[in-house]
Amino acid sequence: MTIKIFTHSNPVWSEKANFIIGIPIVVKGRGDSDAWEQLWSKQILDRHFEICCIPFFAYNLALGDEVETDNNYMITSVIKPSGHYTFRIWLGSTSDNQVRLDILRDIERIGCLFEWYSDNLVGVDAESEAKARSISSALLKREKLGQIVYETGKT
Repeated sequence: MTIKIFTHSNPVWSEKANFIIGIPIVVKGRGDSDAWEQLWSKQILDRHFEICCIPFFAYNLALGDEVETDNNYMITSVIKPSGHYTFRIWLGSTSDNQVRLDILRDIERIGCLFEWYSDNLVGVDAESEAKARSISSALLKREKLGQIVYETGKT
């Protein structure tokens, strides 16, 4: 079995990060965990870390969450939620560069941080409920126009 590892090229808090931890990812249609996401983090204690990137695939994690890991440095629990909100935007349905630029302007205008996984997938961090509502509203409008598909990081 091949294990897929999802990585972060430009984590938003890279200057704080000093450790890479992981979390298993269930790939749709496969059932078992055959992938994991590497997450840049700041080590607080031996197995206690702060997430320093925006999760692209892991659910129920956000930038700034404090987590506990096992001895293999795989996340076992969130011990202190940051209060941040995670969004993922799939841009694969649009080839219009102007749409891409407009979405990034929306994100920046609202004051959210973002990270690219690929040309078509961007993770967005909203540090407050108010910013989360604003970004959700902006993304929903674009989704209804067929420009993007988006989801939140909470299940």
